[in-house]
Amino acid sequence: MAKLVALQVHLLSNGTVVINMSKDEAIKLLLKHAKFYESLLVANAYNIKDVWPIILFNRLILDGDFKYLNDYKAHIGLTPTVIGEIGKSLKSDAGRTSNN
Repeated sequence: MAKLVALQVHLLSNGTVVINMSKDEAIKLLLKHAKFYESLLVANAYNIKDVWPIILFNRLILDGDFKYLNDYKAHIGLTPTVIGEIGKSLKSDAGRTSNN
């Protein structure tokens, strides 16, 4: 909890809230937050584990953020399951794009 409070103090200047969020609010933050380590602190504080594939899809595929991927690999590790989920998201996104 101390790390989350420290993160909140750090993020006060830009108006980002990380304390007393609902799990849904925490997930929304994770989906848009650009710094992996900060995202990891929030995910751990709110016991969120199952959204990493979509977060990685957003950061890596949509935004081209390889640093986020490298940080993820260093702290959590990239598993075949996560890679498969990213692939499913890519396939789904490609289907949506081609239908427009």
